[in-house]
Amino acid sequence: MTFNISTDTTSNLTSFILKRYNLTTIPLTYIVDGVEEQCTDLSSFDGESFYKKIRQSDVKTSAVNINQYISAWEPILEKGEDILHLSISSGISSAFSAGCAAAEQLQAKYPGRKIYVFDTLAASLGEGLQVLYACKLRESGKDIREVVTALLVKRNKTVQIFSVDDLNFLKKGGRISALAAKIGTVLHVKPVLTSNYCGEIVMDKKVRGRKLALTALADSFEKNFDRNTDDPVGIAYAGCEDDANFLVSLLKKIAPKAEFLLTPYEPVTGSHVGPGTVALFYTCS
Repeated sequence: MTFNISTDTTSNLTSFILKRYNLTTIPLTYIVDGVEEQCTDLSSFDGESFYKKIRQSDVKTSAVNINQYISAWEPILEKGEDILHLSISSGISSAFSAGCAAAEQLQAKYPGRKIYVFDTLAASLGEGLQVLYACKLRESGKDIREVVTALLVKRNKTVQIFSVDDLNFLKKGGRISALAAKIGTVLHVKPVLTSNYCGEIVMDKKVRGRKLALTALADSFEKNFDRNTDDPVGIAYAGCEDDANFLVSLLKKIAPKAEFLLTPYEPVTGSHVGPGTVALFYTCS
């Protein structure tokens, strides 16, 4: 039996990919200067303007209402389809908990259907690459339980590593401590961050200068990338496309046959990491 795959807009997937795999998306909300907005179509998102603006503007994100999940999922269940939802990391967002609460309500109403809410322990294309993996498994004929089992392995092999320009954006959103953010005030020090086994943001290393930070991302890739996989490599950037392209040039020397997904950070996760962030997502060996 077929099943629907659902994800958050924080998975940072393009409109083409969302349509290609008939993905259901739950829009997460961000607030700029008191105005609540959603980004459901990356092709119309002006990342350069957004990331220039938030250097001076107050940007916040709001918790997801479980009714957003219910309104998106109930028509699917009514059609007789099961649902697999891949969520942004529970280590940085309450969205996973909201999805679980919505699934519990709907499961009681539709006891014959299956609803799985999967914590990717990732964000942006770290989440998105796992969504793509699930879609390809579904296309190959795997059932929903088989896909969930495979995702548990894939999740542990998904690397997300990134360099930020200003740690204060992560501090404002409560994603790192004030003490950790102090590193961002040191002249020429550029932190390289990653995620831990709980999907929380942690420090990986500190380097001096932007180029060295980007080179550190490429070094991680060279040491850990699974050269036997055909999984795409994801790069997300927040108002710094030239830096992202420089990183791609380094990665292509390491893995010339790899497929690269290069995209602006969507605004919800992008508002937390801040302008100048470049992130790398890949499958490790």
